[in-house]
Amino acid sequence: FGSCRGKDGEGQLLWLADSFGGLDSFAAVCIGSAGISNKSAASLLHRAAQQCGYKGKLLLVGDHETALAGALSGRDGAVLIAGTGSICVGRAGGHTVRAGGFGHLIDDEGSGYAIGRDILAVAARSFDARDAQTCLTEAVLCRLRITGITELISFVYDKATTKKDIAALAQLLNDALLQKDSEAIKIADKAAAGLCQLADSVIRQLAMQAGEIAFSGSILKHYKYIESRTRALLGQSHPKLTFTQPEHDAAFGAALCALKEIQTEIPIGGSP
Repeated sequence: FGSCRGKDGEGQLLWLADSFGGLDSFAAVCIGSAGISNKSAASLLHRAAQQCGYKGKLLLVGDHETALAGALSGRDGAVLIAGTGSICVGRAGGHTVRAGGFGHLIDDEGSGYAIGRDILAVAARSFDARDAQTCLTEAVLCRLRITGITELISFVYDKATTKKDIAALAQLLNDALLQKDSEAIKIADKAAAGLCQLADSVIRQLAMQAGEIAFSGSILKHYKYIESRTRALLGQSHPKLTFTQPEHDAAFGAALCALKEIQTEIPIGGSP
């Protein structure tokens, strides 16, 4: 079996082929990739596998599915992911459901992008006194090395500015929270509420109020205020819910999915 993850599935296949002297010995390969529901993306990966000479079983799934499998080592439950984007996915009784993950233009509440966007919005509104003064304004100017609102707007709407550039501004939030900045607290509370809504949707759909949920992604790992606030909100709604940290990464989860595809059992205490 083999495992891959991420958007660069073609590159991962080539890496597997080079690392193991070809793919002939693989009984199954699982690729967990963002945007896998896009037919063109799936076709690209199928072609890449063929070009590498692979003729075995090829399983293409969303990267959120491999993240879930890795986080809970294949057990039923859910994983709440908040990084550049955000999504919650869960599985119980053979059913899998997801909430969120529809991209930064229409979704991804509680993500790094959403936080960065909200920081920019607060900074912009502070220039014309619509919002209270906040330390985030000066922090944004310093981070972007600009001096005023005109340059700020130029940055936001520049075609070269990517969603990762916006998400990177989320790093300014922790320092502002340490200063008990009121606007920073509002942004963090909004992020926690959005993440809680994602998880609550999955929990209710799967009737897993007493289930297990893992917190994953840079926002829930490095932003303690948001993590604790999200945990508190979910704990109020679902007091029997168990919170955990991911046991393994998505690559491990992809390997589990590949093993399941060929119906191979893992010995207790073993690992793929």
